[in-house]
Amino acid sequence: MGKETVGSENLWGQITQRNVENFTTGNLMPLEVIYTLAHVKKAAAVANQEVGVLDEEKSVAIQRSADLILSGKFDDQFPLRVWQTGSGTATNMNVNEVIANLAQKTLGVNLHPNNHVNLAQSTNDIFSSALNIIPHILYNQTLEPQLKRLIQTLNELVTKYKDVVKVGRTHYQEAVPLSFGQELGAFEKAFEITKSHIETALDQMRALGIGGTAVGTGVNAHPDFASIVCKQLSAYYSTEFYPDENPFYQISNKTAVGYYHSALKELSLTLNKLGNDLRLLSMGPRSGIRELILPANEPGSSIMPGKVNPTQIEALLQVCAAVIGNDMTVSIAISNGSLQLNTYMPLLATKLVESTQLLGQVLENFIDNCLSGITVDKEQIQHNLENNLMLVTYLTSEIGYDLATEVTKLALKEDISIHDALKKVCPNTKFSYPLP
Repeated sequence: MGKETVGSENLWGQITQRNVENFTTGNLMPLEVIYTLAHVKKAAAVANQEVGVLDEEKSVAIQRSADLILSGKFDDQFPLRVWQTGSGTATNMNVNEVIANLAQKTLGVNLHPNNHVNLAQSTNDIFSSALNIIPHILYNQTLEPQLKRLIQTLNELVTKYKDVVKVGRTHYQEAVPLSFGQELGAFEKAFEITKSHIETALDQMRALGIGGTAVGTGVNAHPDFASIVCKQLSAYYSTEFYPDENPFYQISNKTAVGYYHSALKELSLTLNKLGNDLRLLSMGPRSGIRELILPANEPGSSIMPGKVNPTQIEALLQVCAAVIGNDMTVSIAISNGSLQLNTYMPLLATKLVESTQLLGQVLENFIDNCLSGITVDKEQIQHNLENNLMLVTYLTSEIGYDLATEVTKLALKEDISIHDALKKVCPNTKFSYPLP
C-alpha cells in the first residue's frame, strides 16, 4: 500500500500511522484495552520462548517493552480511535509496533512487530481474549468494592430502621404498613442477587480464545502456547484464566460478554428503582411525602433561593440510563457478528469499560453523599400512617369486606381516621393493627 511517514518522536509504525490518518472519529481506544493487550503480549513472549520458537533475547525484549507500556509512560503512543476495523487489528498492531520500537530504542534488540511480537497470535483471538479479561480487572478494582459497600450500607439501614413502621404504597396509592427496614431489605436482597449474577458471568469469561489465532483452528500456534499464556495471565492478574476447549466459540461469539453486560444492566435497573423510590419518599420539603430526609450537598436552583434537590440520585439515574443504553448497543454488536468473527470488538470493549467504571464511580458518590446519610422524619411518617385508609384491611377478618369498604368510604368522605370511622359504622368493634 506504499510507505507512510512516521514522525521520529513516535514509537508506532506505518500501520498505526495509516490508521491515524484514515480514522479520526470519536474517542481514543481506552487505555484499559492497551494495557490488557500489553499483558497478553508479555505472556505470549514467555510462551513462545518456552515452546522454543522465540529466543530468550527477543522474549525478554518483548516482556520488558510491555512492562514499559504498563508503566503508563508511553500512553501518548496509542493514538487510535475506537471507531476502526471491527476486529481491533489496528490497535493490536499499534501495540506490536510500539513494543518493537521500544525494544530497539531501549535495549538495542531488533524485533519485527508481526514475526516476533505477534508470533502465534491473530488479532481475532488476542482481542477476543482481552474482552474477557478486562471485566475481571475493572470489576475487582472499581465496581465490586462499591457493590459490597452498597449492600453493607443497606444492611445497616435495615437494622437501624427495622422498627420504623410506615405507609406501604402500591400503584402510587396507600397500602398496608411495613417497616422502612423491610422496604430497604427488598433492595438489599436484589443487589445480593445481582452481585451473584455478575460474578457468575465473570466465571464464564475465564475461558479465553487465545491460541485459536485467526478462526479458532490454532494455525501457526504451538499446541502448548495457549495453556502457557493463560498460566502467565492468571499470575499477572491473580485471577484464573484457561484456554477454551472450543476457541471457535470465543472468536465468533460474544455471548459471555453479553451476559456480563446484561448483569450490569440488571444492576442499573434496580439502582434506578432505588433512586426513584428514595426521591419520591423525600419529596417536599413541605408539600410532598417527605418521610425521608436526604443529605443536602449543594444548592439546587439558580433562581429559587434555599432549594435543595436530590442531585446525587439524579446523577445515579443518568448513569443507569447510560448503562441501559450501552446494553442495547452491546446486544446489537453481539447479534451482528458474522461467520467466524465478531467485528464489533472495539465497540464492545469500550462499552464494557465505560459501564463498569461508571457504575463503580457513581456508586461511591451515591453511598458517601446520599445513601449513608439518609434519615427519617418520624413525625411525618406517623402522621401519614395514622391517616392511611388501608389500615382498614386489618378489620376485614372481623367485620367483612363490605363493612370495611363502608368504613373506608366514610373516612375518606369526612376526612377522618379509620379508627373514628369505625366508631360510627361498627361502634362495638375495636380497631388495632399489628406491627409488621
